[in-house]
Amino acid sequence: MSAWPETRPKAEAFRFVLRRETRTEHNELDRHPAFAELVGGKLSFEGYRSLMLAFHGIYLDFDRPLQQACVRFGLDRLGYGYEPRSPMLASDLAALGVSARASSNRPPAGHDLRLDSIEALGGALYVIEGSLLGASILCASTDELMERTGSRGNAYWRWCREAASKRWATTCRMIEGLAATDQAKGPMIDGAKMAFRSFATRLDRWDDAPLRGNSDQC
Repeated sequence: MSAWPETRPKAEAFRFVLRRETRTEHNELDRHPAFAELVGGKLSFEGYRSLMLAFHGIYLDFDRPLQQACVRFGLDRLGYGYEPRSPMLASDLAALGVSARASSNRPPAGHDLRLDSIEALGGALYVIEGSLLGASILCASTDELMERTGSRGNAYWRWCREAASKRWATTCRMIEGLAATDQAKGPMIDGAKMAFRSFATRLDRWDDAPLRGNSDQC
């Protein structure tokens, strides 16, 4: 008989599985030229306004379906509540002199979020809430851009920096709760990949060019 007690390997947290399974989609999004230019201090003021317009359009598309799905599937019982982003982004656009109406006037981007199960919703929220972590890192670069251009309009990024840690902890608890069965894991991975594709498709609208006709100050 062995003198050492038998131990079982600790199960891997499912958020790490999601990270591994979506690494390709995540890396492709991270390499978006707008983020590279922002971090490198090369993003123009017009490029930043275009980026914020794209983000506003993303969350105009995402906010309501995500809120409705959270209520429909009762994620509050897992301690999770979604917070809309589009109002914050609309406020930033106003500070930047851009009409938020320009986002709603754009045609649909395709790759809609299909939130037809609680597992797909959990996978999508892994991406949506995880994006706050990246945004909190980018916040310092937006602070520098606002200072350099004498502008205001990065409250969204500041909110991400302030909220990221707490919201991510809540999201991780929700994800682990949903991944309690093996049958749930595949659909959650599919939901995360879907959200990455939807996000990337909408960011393809970004263009580092003057927003002719979209300025409130024109």
